[in-house]
Amino acid sequence: MKSRFLEGILLMFSMAIGFVLLELGHRYLLSSQYPEHFIASSGNPPDLWFFQQSPWRFNLEFGYEYVPGTIHGGSSAAGRITSCWSWWTNSQGNIGRIDGDYASADIKVLVFGDSFTAQQEGDLTWPNFLQQELDRRSGKRSHVVNYGRDGYGILQMIDMAAVKAEQQKPDLIVIAFITDDLTRDRFWRTATVVDGRERILTTTDPKPHPDLSVSADTAIMHSAATEEWCKTVVHRGRQPGDKVFETMEAVAREAQARSGLRMDFYDPSFSTLLDRLMKGDSFATLRLRARGSQNPRHKMLDFRRDERFGKGMERLAALGIPVVLMHLATVQELISGQEYRLGSQENALLQSLTDIVGQPPIETINNFNPIGDVRQIGRTAIDSHPSLLGMKVYAEAAANGLEARGLIRK
Repeated sequence: MKSRFLEGILLMFSMAIGFVLLELGHRYLLSSQYPEHFIASSGNPPDLWFFQQSPWRFNLEFGYEYVPGTIHGGSSAAGRITSCWSWWTNSQGNIGRIDGDYASADIKVLVFGDSFTAQQEGDLTWPNFLQQELDRRSGKRSHVVNYGRDGYGILQMIDMAAVKAEQQKPDLIVIAFITDDLTRDRFWRTATVVDGRERILTTTDPKPHPDLSVSADTAIMHSAATEEWCKTVVHRGRQPGDKVFETMEAVAREAQARSGLRMDFYDPSFSTLLDRLMKGDSFATLRLRARGSQNPRHKMLDFRRDERFGKGMERLAALGIPVVLMHLATVQELISGQEYRLGSQENALLQSLTDIVGQPPIETINNFNPIGDVRQIGRTAIDSHPSLLGMKVYAEAAANGLEARGLIRK
């Protein structure tokens, strides 16, 4: 009996050690992919994700708008610049390549969504592939405009859809959302200067120059962090007295101290691995701890309680344009074999959204051909935004759903 008891204790101890090692391994991968979510150890320089100028511009009506053109930036780790890259937005201030002409198209479609819709590989997004599917299946010329905005939830998608639909008079409106979008509240982004330092802020206060107490740094910005500067530092290494680098690190340290969306690598109070397995988001607990300005959440159970949402839906209904909901199932949801992984609030909100629109969302899981390993639709093992294959999967699912509803015809 004593021997079995000791064996049981040893087994539990071994399992606990194994889980701790898995957790540390998972956190190591997260810290490599998302260094901005980890607090730098005391005395060590913070990692940076920076831009020469802000890709986002304050917009009172929509929260923000993208700045057209190419904006240069880069990233650093352990006190050295590791990469230089660029952020590209098309001439209309949207993400993705513009194929064809909207005015002369036979089928005009507006797609509204979050970063899953704004995600691009090269200059392609899943709405680009949807346009190709519409052309092929209808035998007509279509034009799909991508109004994907990173961070958006259902509320801001409808805010924008009501205005853009009145302006552009499309034949079809697609609201593409992930489960997490159901509870996202409205927010604003702005480029400003605080105490002589350039900042890119996300805030719950709809002002171009909000107070820091209700704001969070979206990314680090310095107008002298040019493409040439970045490439030089990557090639030659960091030089002593580099004021650009020093200033950006100082802003990053301050942002980390203020931000709730940062974690200590060795924080034992929650498990990123369990969050990933049970909630599909490694930072789920971290987001719940974060200030509302960084990842704002509303507490509604019914979208009809939001006055602006109600007016937006009324404006869309008055136009008589079909509004179709499209749910973009994440890699984690597809692996689980479930279209949605809903809590009680999300479930109530999804039901209210379905009631308002009058039809359930087109679902991903039942509308694309099997691809073998569904993990391939995500960008990386810890980034579920769509890869190029994932974009094609979402486009195929959307087109199949639209065809089944009689919204695509030869």
